[in-house]
Amino acid sequence: MDWCRRIWARVVRQPRLAQAGVVIAVVAVLVRLLYWAQYVALPLGRVAVGADTLEYDTWARQILAGQWLWTELPIHAPLYPYSLAWLYSLTAVSIPAVRAVQLGLDLLSLTLVALALWRLMNARTAWLCAGLWALYQPLIYYSAELLCEGLVVLLLSAVLLCWAAAHRPGGRGPLRPWPLALSALFCGLAAITHPLTLALTVPYLICCACCRRVVQAPRPRRAWIALLAGLFALPILPVTLRNAVVSGEWVPIQAQEGLNLYIGNNPEATGTCYVRPGAAYDELATRPARAGLNTPSGARRYFQAEVLHFAVRQPLQAARLVVRKALLTWNAADLPSGPDLPLLQMLTPLQRLPLLRFGFVAPLALAAWAVGYRRRRLLPFLWAPLLGTAALALLVTSGRYRLMLTPALLGSAALALEGLWRALQRQDQRTWARAVVLSLAGLALAYAVPVPALPTAETEALTLLAEAAWRTGDARQAEHYARLGLAAAPAPAALYHLLGNALLEQGRTAAAIAAMQSALALEPGRTTATVDLAIAVAAAGDQGTALALLQSVAAAPDAAANARYNQGVIYERQGRLAEARSAYEQALSQDPLHPSSRLNLALLLMRAGDPDPAAAHLAKVLRQRPRDDKALAGLAVYHARRGEYPQASALFARAIAANPQRDDLRQAYATLQAEAASAGPRPAGEEPR
Repeated sequence: MDWCRRIWARVVRQPRLAQAGVVIAVVAVLVRLLYWAQYVALPLGRVAVGADTLEYDTWARQILAGQWLWTELPIHAPLYPYSLAWLYSLTAVSIPAVRAVQLGLDLLSLTLVALALWRLMNARTAWLCAGLWALYQPLIYYSAELLCEGLVVLLLSAVLLCWAAAHRPGGRGPLRPWPLALSALFCGLAAITHPLTLALTVPYLICCACCRRVVQAPRPRRAWIALLAGLFALPILPVTLRNAVVSGEWVPIQAQEGLNLYIGNNPEATGTCYVRPGAAYDELATRPARAGLNTPSGARRYFQAEVLHFAVRQPLQAARLVVRKALLTWNAADLPSGPDLPLLQMLTPLQRLPLLRFGFVAPLALAAWAVGYRRRRLLPFLWAPLLGTAALALLVTSGRYRLMLTPALLGSAALALEGLWRALQRQDQRTWARAVVLSLAGLALAYAVPVPALPTAETEALTLLAEAAWRTGDARQAEHYARLGLAAAPAPAALYHLLGNALLEQGRTAAAIAAMQSALALEPGRTTATVDLAIAVAAAGDQGTALALLQSVAAAPDAAANARYNQGVIYERQGRLAEARSAYEQALSQDPLHPSSRLNLALLLMRAGDPDPAAAHLAKVLRQRPRDDKALAGLAVYHARRGEYPQASALFARAIAANPQRDDLRQAYATLQAEAASAGPRPAGEEPR
C-alpha cells in the first residue's frame, strides 16, 4: 500500500519514531518470552488441561489425524480448532511451541492496530497504543492459552486496519471500497471463531453498508450491500451446512446458545460463569433431554422459555442482573471464567507484576469520548466497547469474553492520551474536564459491584495441577496435588480418579483400586473411572474381573473405545492374539482416531507377517503423535525389512530422540547401521526386499 510506504519513509526521516518503535517492540517481545519461559517450565504449560482447552485440543488432533469434518454438533465455533491443528502440524504437536507462536500472533495484532491508528490519527497515537498493548496483562495471558480469544483479537485487529485503510489521506474524499469488503470477510471469520463477535461486527457492517462515502447511487448501493453480505456469509455458510448435515437442523455456528443464555439469566445467576464443569453442568445441560426435548432446537427452545419465564415472573431481579453484568464487564478485576488465570498469577512471577490491567485501560477508553466523539473515522474504536458490553450484559460476562473488546479498548485509550496531550498544548480546559469526568465514571464502574467468587475454585485449581503433573509423567506431584484437593470439602470424584491414576503409575495397585472405587461411589456414571479401575485390577492380577468391568462400559459412548482397547491389551498379554486384534478393530470402529488401538493393531499385524497394512496404520498414528517412539520404531523396522535403510535410519533416530531411555532402540539402530554397511548400495533397478 502507498500509505505503508509513506509511513516507512517518515520513520526513516525521523529517527526518534524508529527508536520508540524499537523500544516498544523489544519490551513487548521480552515480556512475552519471559512469560512463555516461566509458563512452559510448569506442567500446566506443557499439556492441555481444562474443559474448553481440552475440547479444542481433542478437536485439533482429530483434524490432524484425518477427520477433516466434525461428526457431531460442536459446542465451540470451528475456526480455532482448525487453526490449532495447523499449528500442531507445524510444530510436531508441541504445545509449548504453539503457545510461543500464539504469543507472536499477539504481536501481529499489536502491529495491525498501531498501523490503523497511525493511518487514522498520527504516529504518536500508534506508539501509545503499542506501548499499552505491549504491557497489557490479559493479552499476555490469553494469547498463550489454547483458547480462541487470541485468534478473535487478531481478526478484529485486521478489521480495524481495513477500516483505516479505507480512509484516504486527510480523511477526505470517498472511502476505498476494497478494504471494507475485505473487512467483511474478516468479520465472517471472527464469527466462526466466536459468535459473540457478531455484537461488534454486524453493527460495523451496517455502518459500512449505509456509509454514503462509499457509493451514493441506489443501484450500486444495493450491489455494495450484497457484496458485503456475501463476503460476511462466505465463511459462515459452510459451517451452517455442515451443522445441518450432522444434526438435521439449521444451526448457524455452534450449539448450546440457549444454554449459554440461560447461564447468564436465571434466578441463581451471578453474572459470571458460575456453573462449573462437572456434575452440576451435566445436570443443567441434560435438562431438555429429561423433559423429552432431544434435538438442538428443542434444547434451545427449552432454555429460552426458562429465560422468558424468569424475566416475566421476576422482572426486577432480571433487570438488576442485566445491569450487574454490564457493571461486571467494566470491573477492574480479571473476572476469571475458571481457576486457570488466578493459578498462573500465583505460579508465574511475571503475572504477579503490576502490569497494565483492565481497571487502568477502561477509564482511559471512556475518556476518548471527550476528545474523539466528533470524528466519524474513529467510530469503530469508540462504539465497539459499548456494543460488546451490551452483548455481555444480555448473556454472561467474564474477563475472557470481554477480550474481544481489547483492540478497540486499547485504541481508545491511546486516542484519549493523544487527545489530552493536544488539549494540554491548546490549554483546552473544557476537554480536560470532560475527560476527567468520564475517567472518574470509568473508575466508579470498575469498582461498582463486588466480583462473585468462583465456586470450588481452589479444588478446581488443584485438579488442574494434579492432571497436568500426571500427564507430564510426574506421578508423585500429581498425588500430592490430588491429596491437597481431597482435604477440602466436598471431595470431587475427579480428584479421586486422578489420585488413583497417580498411584497406579507408582505401582501402588491396591491404593489405586481403592481411590478409583471412591470416585465411582461419588459418581457412579463416571465410565472413564471404570476403565481405569479395570486397568488397576488387571495390574493386580485379576484379569477376569478387569475384562468384566471393561465389558460393562463397552457400550458407553465416552468410554467404548478405551474399554475395547484395554480388553485388547489384556487379551494380548494372555496370548489370545486373534481376540486382541478383534478388540482393537472394535475400538477403531467406535473411534477411528484412537491412536493407541491403531498402534497396537499395527504391531500385531507386523508380527503376523502383514507389514503393508501395519505401515499404513503406523503412518496414521504418527500424524496424531509425531513423537511416538513405538510407532517410529515400528515404521523403521518396516523400512529396514524392505532394504530402505536411509528411511529406517531416520525413523530410528527420531524414535531415540523421542525416548532416549530405550536402550533396545539404540541396539536396533546399531544393528541397522551394521546391516546397511554390509549390504552396500543396491544395484540400479533392483526391487527392495
